[in-house]
Amino acid sequence: MKRVLGPGLALACCIAMVCCGGSDDSNEVVAGSGGADAGADSSAGTAGSAGGTAGASGQGGLAGAAGQAGQAGAAGSAGVAGQAGQGGAAGAAGDAGSGGEAGAAGSAGAGVNPAGCADGTREGFADMLKYQFIAACNGAWDQPGIFDMPPGCNRQAGNDGVNAAGVGCTVSDLCAPGWHVCYGRDDVLLRNKEGCLGVMDGATSPVFFTTQMSSTGAFECSTGQNSANDLFGCGDLGCNFSSNPTAQQKCAPLIMSSHDLCKGLRNDGDCGDWCNHLGKYPALDNAWSCGTDTEKEALNVVKSHPDQQGGVLCCMDDNSGTGGAAGSGGASGAGGDAGSSGAGATGGSAGTGGGSSKGGSSGDAGTSCTDLANTGPAPACPTTATVPAPKGGALTPGVYHLTQYQYGGGACASFNIATTIRISALMGDYHQVELASIFSSNADQQTELKKWKPSGTSIEETTICKGAVNIDIPWSYSVVDNGGKPRVILSLGTVYRVFDYVGP
Repeated sequence: MKRVLGPGLALACCIAMVCCGGSDDSNEVVAGSGGADAGADSSAGTAGSAGGTAGASGQGGLAGAAGQAGQAGAAGSAGVAGQAGQGGAAGAAGDAGSGGEAGAAGSAGAGVNPAGCADGTREGFADMLKYQFIAACNGAWDQPGIFDMPPGCNRQAGNDGVNAAGVGCTVSDLCAPGWHVCYGRDDVLLRNKEGCLGVMDGATSPVFFTTQMSSTGAFECSTGQNSANDLFGCGDLGCNFSSNPTAQQKCAPLIMSSHDLCKGLRNDGDCGDWCNHLGKYPALDNAWSCGTDTEKEALNVVKSHPDQQGGVLCCMDDNSGTGGAAGSGGASGAGGDAGSSGAGATGGSAGTGGGSSKGGSSGDAGTSCTDLANTGPAPACPTTATVPAPKGGALTPGVYHLTQYQYGGGACASFNIATTIRISALMGDYHQVELASIFSSNADQQTELKKWKPSGTSIEETTICKGAVNIDIPWSYSVVDNGGKPRVILSLGTVYRVFDYVGP
């Protein structure tokens, strides 16, 4: 199978002056040889030897759900008929060897749990196709704290988990392997550009799903051990600070908060009616407990009642998931029957064994990083490089086509990649960039999801969801006018890419 190289890797190969070539994931093997000629007593020829070995295992796949099964291998070719006996009466022709069996289809990749929750069920962001990279998970834990907590009970927590009560568990035990408790607002926005919108999909009100974001007080939201004042997350339980300018600037979209000692999540904290506190739900008992320090709730929080009132938001780790294994090789064909003995004749040669079938292709991809499809043609490759001096500029959200791709003075033929990108504005200076690319020698599409943070004339690029292979590049950039439409030029030394605006 030819592995699709992303624009980043292709570019990295160019820079290093290394030729990156594709390879086949299964090995073709030669057919078994014919049987030996019989001796003077005209004994039959031996059967053909066995066919080839199984195909090699598939390479790693994409991030997200399990990789697709590889295609079944082709059947092995039939063995060659035995030769007629020599000498007296001709021996009968040997029967043709049977063809090798088709290789088994590649098994599905052992990707990360697409549910995101350790117990396999979501209680918010329920549509796993729409919300591929973020999940809301109910559960309980008795080990206090939210910051970088290692799993304490082998991820057996969760409302449907083996250890539903959360004994010995931390917040991390509610997230499946390959996922983590979301770090804060940037992490959430990069996994769901609409922030908390969708969290109540599948949720049973009231719920609060915390992240690892807290504050230094007065809604100065940040992450880390020195920022432990209150909890911030998504849901409909707690105190909504969306009308506070500081919260909008520092915390949004995570504008649901626990308030002091988690009184916004409880029924005994004398919390005002402006909060949707638990006192408004008299049939429910307190599940959230945040200790006795009004500035250290994030260090002291624990939760009971795993089946109600929420839990944590889980975000998919960067670059999770593996591809499907390669299919097994086909069985070799049986040798042809020996020719009948003639007077003084040698036996007919054995039929050649059927060639081994190729194994199924390894699963190339897990869950796609984006629903964006490439619609652009292959880019032009000018014979001379004219790299403009970077000047920065404001990025216009929308869809762009890669129209020029050049490195090292114009040689780019073997790395000609048709690419479509979609730029979306996030909070602050961040932008989400979805990429869909097709390598010139392979029709398979690879997708990637990146975060861009422009600063001056540079772009800080961070991969959120990888394609088959790629690399983050410290681009210089310019935004220029191209007939009334924006053109984005990315450059690194004599390497540059030109993206022209297509539409919103």
